[in-house]
Amino acid sequence: MSDYKPYQLEYYRPFTREGLLSVDLTPDHQAMVLKIDAKGIYALDDIDEALLKAVISRLADAIKA
Repeated sequence: MSDYKPYQLEYYRPFTREGLLSVDLTPDHQAMVLKIDAKGIYALDDIDEALLKAVISRLADAIKA
């Protein structure tokens, strides 16, 4: 059995910013977001998963900036 315990959302709140956040997304990133919205996260293929990771990385970078 693993001792891994995931952090709760509250753990990350001190690292966030007040107000709205804007991020530039490529057309491929935008299409992937629309696909998830329409089909769900379980409809992702390997390429979509890589694009999702790129979007999350951009979002995280903007939050940390």
